[in-house]
Amino acid sequence: MEAFRHFVDLMRLGLGLSEEIPQSLTRLLAREDEEKNRILREVFRLSMEQGFPSILYDGLQKVFTAGHYQMDEDLGYDWFGTCLAAEMAFAAQEKTLSFLAAFYNHYGLEMMLIKGFGLCPLYPQPNHRPLGDIDIWLFGRIAEGDKLLAGKLGIEISRDKEHHTVFTLNGIMVENHYEFLNARSHRTNRLFNEALEKLGREDYRVTQIGRGRVCLPSPTFNAIFLFRHLAQHYMGAGINLRQVSDWVLFLNRDAARVDWNLFSDLVTRSGCQPFFRALMGLSVHFFGLSVSSLPPFERAEAWETQLLEDILSDNAAVRGDSLRDRLARFGHQRRKISLVIQESAPMTFLRTGVQSLKYSLKK
Repeated sequence: MEAFRHFVDLMRLGLGLSEEIPQSLTRLLAREDEEKNRILREVFRLSMEQGFPSILYDGLQKVFTAGHYQMDEDLGYDWFGTCLAAEMAFAAQEKTLSFLAAFYNHYGLEMMLIKGFGLCPLYPQPNHRPLGDIDIWLFGRIAEGDKLLAGKLGIEISRDKEHHTVFTLNGIMVENHYEFLNARSHRTNRLFNEALEKLGREDYRVTQIGRGRVCLPSPTFNAIFLFRHLAQHYMGAGINLRQVSDWVLFLNRDAARVDWNLFSDLVTRSGCQPFFRALMGLSVHFFGLSVSSLPPFERAEAWETQLLEDILSDNAAVRGDSLRDRLARFGHQRRKISLVIQESAPMTFLRTGVQSLKYSLKK
């Protein structure tokens, strides 16, 4: 429990959401080495589980600059190594995006970058945000773009995904979207897809990444997409605090530029108000985000607690093929799904069963 409190303090410092160094952290670093390093190792473990050790390291460095502190050398190397890995991944993606955008531009295609690398500027240290694959949208010209990659560069295109094709460039996976969200997973995703495609075509800005021209979506697009993308992952494999921090830092910078009327209409029509209230509650009361530029929301502490507990636990912890395991897994999923989608228990059972079957067949 103590390690978790220190984790939260360092997270806020690393994300730039707090500038004041809590006395509890300075007291921790002044303790005897054995106890101090034991707790710091637990903080490091939590940071790895939640997907952003480099961000916690940035917070730790702010504490170190405020006094003469030391930590276990091996732990320091491990922690610093995660920062170097994040920086190398950032440089590799930047180089790949430069090439890919320039390639598409050469053949008259515009490329929009969604989430991922495009969110790095939200962070105090942009190249410390961990990165996964690259997500792009070609304004509906996906078939043309894939054909060019295959014909001109000999890149193999995988088309077995439900709302995007996939290819690998310079060792980095790229998802080329024809839909922003999987409309087959639930009917309300169609509402979000329609709004996102309209916003994507009508409201974006252009920037340069190396030699390539890249389009970046509007704040309203990002609000809708980040929110629904979080909700979808929460219902399935689960989410971590690094993913939520994208949302929080986005609000911190761009909340005042979002069309919240459009956003609220989509949330209401899709029935995911509970998830919105829980997410906003965590943004303010856990991450420490100021409410000054946020849209009004009614707090629901029980839902906040549920969401945080699910984030901190293994969301796929209930395994096994026995009837008891399957019922326990269904109950856990049903609990999560109820925050996002208002549907009957039989429908949830059918949908999660079909998804489980599809996953098993793929494996």
